[in-house]
Amino acid sequence: MIMTIPKIIIGLLFYVLSASAWGVDCSSAYISLNNQDEVDNFQTTYGGGSICDRVTHDLEVSGNDITNLDGLTDLKSIGQNLTISHNDLLENIHGLVNLLSVDVSVGIGYNPFLTSLAGLDSLNMVGGDLSIFNNDTLTTIDALSGLSIFAGDLNVDSNASLQNIDGLEGLANLIDLRIGTNSALANIDGLSNVSSIEGYVWINDNSQLSNLNGLANLTSAGKDLTINSNAALTNIDGLANLSNTSLGVSITRNNSLTNVDGLSGLTSVGRDLRVQINPVITSTYGLRNVMSVGGNLVIGNNDILSEIDGLANVSFVGSDLRIGINDSLENIDGLSSVTYVGNELSVNDNPNLTNLNGLISLVGTGGNLIVHHNQNLASVYGLRAVQSVGSNFQLTENFLLANCTILTTLLDQIDDYDPGPGPGDANIPDVGENLVLRDNLRGCNSISEILPIFKDGFE
Repeated sequence: MIMTIPKIIIGLLFYVLSASAWGVDCSSAYISLNNQDEVDNFQTTYGGGSICDRVTHDLEVSGNDITNLDGLTDLKSIGQNLTISHNDLLENIHGLVNLLSVDVSVGIGYNPFLTSLAGLDSLNMVGGDLSIFNNDTLTTIDALSGLSIFAGDLNVDSNASLQNIDGLEGLANLIDLRIGTNSALANIDGLSNVSSIEGYVWINDNSQLSNLNGLANLTSAGKDLTINSNAALTNIDGLANLSNTSLGVSITRNNSLTNVDGLSGLTSVGRDLRVQINPVITSTYGLRNVMSVGGNLVIGNNDILSEIDGLANVSFVGSDLRIGINDSLENIDGLSSVTYVGNELSVNDNPNLTNLNGLISLVGTGGNLIVHHNQNLASVYGLRAVQSVGSNFQLTENFLLANCTILTTLLDQIDDYDPGPGPGDANIPDVGENLVLRDNLRGCNSISEILPIFKDGFE
């Protein structure tokens, strides 16, 4: 049997084995350079009379008067972390022109006058995370185009002038991806060769980002996918090749997003699936291949969403199913395959919803069943298949609802005159705890209105 050694391991071995050829190691201790003189005198201080080209542990550059890193031009390798942060006057990092590898992580942040990463053009390997954050005038990171061996998280956050992330085309696999609060970021095309992300994908608060085309080759995300508060995002078609996510999917607060068609490759979601607070979204068709949701399924606060037909293949929801505050939602027919909800099912505050026919296949919930404040709801006939409610059943403030006789099969607590599951007729399923009927029209405000043969007082 022939074993294949991953590229990252080969790269790490190369750098470890060749480190001795680079000459003199600097101090084995953590090195912190806190002013320009310390940068300029780096070789004098740490070279021991020779040229030091490898820092064996951490190197931190942080100082109020540091303007350049020219004193580091002989440096080729860093054994642990490189941190360049809180340098109020730093204009360039050209002094790192010969740096080839950082064995652990690179962090570049809070350098308000740094406009590019020119100087890192030779950097080929980062063994851990790469974080570029809070650099107010940084416009480009294309100097990273030589980076091809990478084994950690990628974090690009709060760089107000950064327009793209070109230069990251050499990256194929990431642990976590965080792209957040980059107010000028127009595209993420620099990620065009990323095919897998082991952990989380977070694309948040990038006000000029209009698409996710840079993720067109992404096929898997090991944990949550979160697309949140990207005001100019009109589509997520760049996710079309994403076929699985082990945890959750959250599409929230994207003010220009009209659909979720880019999620058409998903067949299951391990935890939560949330489509919330997207004011112009009109369609859930992109979810048409999802068959199960392991956690919560939430469709809420989508102002002009009129239907949820894209959920037509979902048969199982492991925790809560919540359909709420969708001002234009006219029906929930897209839930017609749902047979069981592991915890709470709630249909709340959907003013144009007239019926619950989309719940025709529902046989039970593990927790509450709540239908509340749907002002035009006139029928609960869609609940006719329900056999059990694990906790409370609440039917309240549905002002046009007048006929609830279809619910008689849920009233085991009436059969034995005792709230909760009990020894009543075995053919009448249970409501696990309380039944609450109020503020609907007459016919749905009390148990006696539904089952007149019973005495008043069991409301």
